[in-house]
Amino acid sequence: MVRHSRGVEPTEAGLRMLGHARAILARAQEAVTELRSLATEPQGTVLLGLTPSMNAMLTLPLLKRLSAEAPQVRVRPVAELWLVLTEWVNNGRLDIAIGFPITSLEGLSWEPLLGEAIYFVERARPGVPHGGTITFAEAASHELVLTVTSQRYRAFLEEIAKPHGIDIRIVHQMQSVATLRDLLIQGNAATIMPLGVVAREVAAGTLTARRVVAPEINREVVLMQPGGRSPSKAEQIVCDIIRTLAAETMQQSPGFWIPVEPSIKFAMGALEEPSRRDSADDTRFAVRAESNTTPRGKGAAAVDDLLRL
Repeated sequence: MVRHSRGVEPTEAGLRMLGHARAILARAQEAVTELRSLATEPQGTVLLGLTPSMNAMLTLPLLKRLSAEAPQVRVRPVAELWLVLTEWVNNGRLDIAIGFPITSLEGLSWEPLLGEAIYFVERARPGVPHGGTITFAEAASHELVLTVTSQRYRAFLEEIAKPHGIDIRIVHQMQSVATLRDLLIQGNAATIMPLGVVAREVAAGTLTARRVVAPEINREVVLMQPGGRSPSKAEQIVCDIIRTLAAETMQQSPGFWIPVEPSIKFAMGALEEPSRRDSADDTRFAVRAESNTTPRGKGAAAVDDLLRL
């Protein structure tokens, strides 16, 4: 400790020691919790972080399934942007997070859940097609709006456009998804995004959505947990239910949600086997683009172009 006229403050060595002490105490508490859980019915509260579209898709079904299958397990959902969720899992504020990786997952344990198709979304009005597909070139010709945190996504879209001489017109970058949604509803802009964030508005007919093709763009959804520790029984139960819900969602909405194929290398990293793993230092954006949209098994096989940032 260093004493001065303003009081007392820790030295650099003291701050480092404090960090180690907190980590040791946290691991000790985890050990106690894990051992106690072995002799009791699974119980406890799981802190779950979700991106906005994942929150809209999973939270209510997850809570209902937990109430029926594991009533002693509680989930405290937190909806945030992926950058925030990654930081909170790293520092122990969250037990599990689900979303679309746009940053490195180094030091974390993660697994792919499913892939999400990308759509062109705009305000519904007479003469605007509802449903169907739109080419990337046509979608990019509109005035587009993205979120401020979508810099990697913006760079990815520009990377697709560059070889084709397409100039993407991004006129606004908003701080929040809610503000972006409001702009779309008002008809001031359009966007290229996953459908989950605006699924309710599309279902209500306020917004219209067409799947982007030529190329078809998909991005990967991952389930992430802190690395270097064993999950509690409660966390294992929550993860199992999330996997089940993801599988059911793909069956109910083919084309909107797509399976992660173990033989395919997504931009998030190699998926040699669909198992839990600790991530290496990989900062690639989780999007796959297919240059051929012919259904697999019906004619020529699709050609997968893996685009990296």
